Amino acid sequence: MNGSAVHTITALKRWSCADKQLPAVERIKSIHIYDFDNTLFSSPLPNRQVWASGTCGQLQGQDVFHNGGWWHNPQILAATGQGLEVEEPRAWEGCWNEKIVDLVELSMAEEDALSILLTGRSETGFADLINRMVAAKGLEFDMVCLKPKVSPSGELFSSTLAYKQALLRDIVYTYRDASDLRMYEDRPKHTRSFRDFFGDLNRALSSNQNAPRSPINAEVIQVTEQDMNMDPVSEVAQVQAMINAHNAAVVSGTAPPRAIPYCIKRSVFFTGYLLSAPDIDRLKALVRPPTSVPEYEIKYLANNILIAPRPAPRSILDK
Repeated sequence: MNGSAVHTITALKRWSCADKQLPAVERIKSIHIYDFDNTLFSSPLPNRQVWASGTCGQLQGQDVFHNGGWWHNPQILAATGQGLEVEEPRAWEGCWNEKIVDLVELSMAEEDALSILLTGRSETGFADLINRMVAAKGLEFDMVCLKPKVSPSGELFSSTLAYKQALLRDIVYTYRDASDLRMYEDRPKHTRSFRDFFGDLNRALSSNQNAPRSPINAEVIQVTEQDMNMDPVSEVAQVQAMINAHNAAVVSGTAPPRAIPYCIKRSVFFTGYLLSAPDIDRLKALVRPPTSVPEYEIKYLANNILIAPRPAPRSILDK
């Protein structure tokens, strides 16, 4: 932590992909930070009804594909719903966590609040797309922050968490008159890490008589992850395109030396009826979980009706 560095809104603005002037330091009394994926927006996940569990992990890995994989490929996010051309005019209706959208709109209305959209997606790959998505929804943030290759000061990041903590530190030190901070995050591991981060930050500020600001009342709020899948046909097509690009890089020698080509292999693990999203929602509405259990600890699995835990014989399929 570098509390002695000079923190200005000019320096802080370099973190943001939004073409917007930051408010004056003395004007801001509270800071509101919103994670993007599966907090504000229901980003598609690899469909476990389509892929084996090990394949789902491979698809999301950063180092499996030459082009970075699921979370590093803008075409995956752009294919959400029925694709960019269809979804942008209707603002990706049904893909947002409307409870969080309501909170963002309240932040927009508060003149003394700094609102920030924060995501670990890469600045080079996703800045234009995410700005278009939030604009289509009519949401405005003072800062839209995506992960740069290096920080404005030239710092390299070992992880997404390290990037976010470096940015949070700059925000808190720049807006030194803000007394409250609320942060919304879907991943429990990150929620715990951010709570620890702000605890350590406040202890350091409290123990330093020459600290540039007083401790901040920081609350990291756990948000229930919003699961969503793409259309299976579109998803397989997007994954095949990722594989084609990866394999072309392997053949041309532009992929890492240990990279190997991939192909999609069809395997039947069970036979059953796959339930549609409306039917799944109707089944979930019938469940009354215990009130003592946090919502984010509950995962609904009502997505299929099993016929056989293996490829079904023709005699069953013909019934």
